[in-house]
Amino acid sequence: AGLDLANPTALMLSAVMMLRHMGLHDYGNKIQTARFDTIRDKKVLTKDLEENSKCSESTADICRRFYIISIEEHQIEFVVEGVMEFTAVCFLILLAC
Repeated sequence: AGLDLANPTALMLSAVMMLRHMGLHDYGNKIQTARFDTIRDKKVLTKDLEENSKCSESTADICRRFYIISIEEHQIEFVVEGVMEFTAVCFLILLAC
């Protein structure tokens, strides 16, 4: 713990399931899409996925993608409404790093 080496995928997908359970499907879907896009691009992956990025770097890329997805879908209000929820999810993931 505290080495910034963990893969954030499991914790992030757990958060996605929690958001869906709470009826916040849009939040969950965007977070999941951002995570899978990061994996697909193979630029910011942790060591267990055969790259050398840190957990915090991978999480930062996911947060960036989440924001871009929301902007591209013209859901500015979603970004504003979802900032606190997604910030909490990112904070929990960074704590696990």
